[in-house]
Amino acid sequence: MMESNKQKFYQKSSFYVAVFAALVLVAGILIFTLIRNNNTAAVNGGNVANGAFEKGENVDEGQDVGVENGEKAEEDVSVVFTDENMELDVSVIANSPEIKNLTEPVEGEVIYQFRKPITDKTDKTNKTPRGVGIKCELDSEVKSSSEGVVEFIGVDKLFGTTVVINHGDMFKTIYSNLNDEVKVSVGDEVKVGDVIGNIGESAVYFVNAHYDPHLHFEIIASNEKYEDIMANYNKYYDTFVNPLDYLDFSN
Repeated sequence: MMESNKQKFYQKSSFYVAVFAALVLVAGILIFTLIRNNNTAAVNGGNVANGAFEKGENVDEGQDVGVENGEKAEEDVSVVFTDENMELDVSVIANSPEIKNLTEPVEGEVIYQFRKPITDKTDKTNKTPRGVGIKCELDSEVKSSSEGVVEFIGVDKLFGTTVVINHGDMFKTIYSNLNDEVKVSVGDEVKVGDVIGNIGESAVYFVNAHYDPHLHFEIIASNEKYEDIMANYNKYYDTFVNPLDYLDFSN
């Protein structure tokens, strides 16, 4: 009888141990699943998706002008196009001069520099320009730095009314903070020194009230269309080059 009771006790003990082990296993699986789901959410909906990465590639938050608190670059640098169906005839610029042959679009003083962080006095946040600011008088004539074809006229959300000239040889010049009375049209052929517009007050960043009237000037080294570059800014980040490598505004 004693042996029978022991046997029952061991059987019950084994049953409870088995149940406990099963519960521990289930709990472990649930905990592992929750941790994995939380990590996935952090990657897909948190830091990675908020502009720190673009298609799996690391992108420094400080590199993009106007990108604050990890916002995606392309959300801030998108533009409104005036003629997005324009077919650019690149044959007329096939023999255009090399990038080193640029002339100054305006005469003036450099007030902010390419990729050098600066605190915007408007909202007190740090920004890293993708071009340079050239201080000049309001309504100053802005001239083409080289011969080429007007590829784009529109409004950049950061720097206002903008004209883009395609010079061939894989480079474009970009002129922003103009007024609305642009002197050229998309598809126009321009020569060195041709007036393309005048300095206005259209910029949202580095506004004239805090930085004086100025031209925001950029250079892009790429054959891609300007609107495609701006729509995929992180991808084409390295195609923006320093205008001060090609022009001397110190005189």
